[in-house]
Amino acid sequence: MRDRSHSAQARYRHGLVALAAIALVQVCCIGPALAQTAQDEKVCTGGAPANAEEQITACTALMKSGRYKDQNLAIIYNNRGVANRDAGKLDDALNDYNEATRLNPSYARAFANRGTVYFDRGDNDRAIGEYDQSLRLDPNIATTYMRRANAYDEKGERQRAIADYDQAIRINPDYMLAYFNRAVTLRRMGQLDRAIADFDKAIKLDPGHVAAHNLRGLSLYESGARERAIADYTEALRLEPSSAAAYNNRGNALRALGQLDKALADFDQAIKLDTKLAIAYNNRGLVRADKKEYDRAVADYTQAVTLDARYAAAYNTRGNALDEKGERARAIADYDLAVKLDP
Repeated sequence: MRDRSHSAQARYRHGLVALAAIALVQVCCIGPALAQTAQDEKVCTGGAPANAEEQITACTALMKSGRYKDQNLAIIYNNRGVANRDAGKLDDALNDYNEATRLNPSYARAFANRGTVYFDRGDNDRAIGEYDQSLRLDPNIATTYMRRANAYDEKGERQRAIADYDQAIRINPDYMLAYFNRAVTLRRMGQLDRAIADFDKAIKLDPGHVAAHNLRGLSLYESGARERAIADYTEALRLEPSSAAAYNNRGNALRALGQLDKALADFDQAIKLDTKLAIAYNNRGLVRADKKEYDRAVADYTQAVTLDARYAAAYNTRGNALDEKGERARAIADYDLAVKLDP
């Protein structure tokens, strides 16, 4: 689970860029046309509260005004690209970044932002190429190192990812998301103690970061610290009571401690919050199997594989429950499927 943003999840949030040396006087002293231009400039550059569509409209109005050229016009295209990406309009964002880099071939942030569109599309190699160019132009932008690290991590190049996270943190020692994302990578590498230390730092910098509590909980669970894991999941739920993932994860920890009724309640709540969360059905099935309620366990496993037909573990656990029920042929069929999906 990687914290990423152009929707609900976010590894980072692009910063809107202020325009350079625009000769606009105070709004109280100018005519309506220039006053509107001043307001559009505030919205386009993030100086006034606005949603993505409002930012797109404001930036477009500035482009059409004819008042901006060269580097400032490049900034406007970059900022509209940011807004388009936030609105999920990746093609439009890419077009804006293309124009920004054409207008200003030394615009490091626009190259980085274009890289992030490629990253969003899963084209990690092109994303890395854009980040490389951005860092050649400006090697001191911590966010670009972190973005390139994310792309390396998605490619499975963990050590190169760690090196970039390290550099991002050297540039900005209080960069919460760099600690968070480095922790995610370290956990993937099985380096749980280092991952937990980075999650600790991320949470110290941002105590309200739900994903950091949730993923530190997973790391603690995997290291055997079940009670501490439950404390983190509980805090995640205090911060975000609608987190089905946190209920599911806490349910796992409670089951590991033998607290089956509490675990069952958490899995029930996870499923109530997200009826398509296949893993929660599988995990609830495990509790029901622990309680020797094999028919109900089979029903849960069946729902899990209905939601995710490639869920090898759920076929395996259903096979176990069917075997306990004495339905050997059906159990063997499920085991065969599990092995086929995950040799």
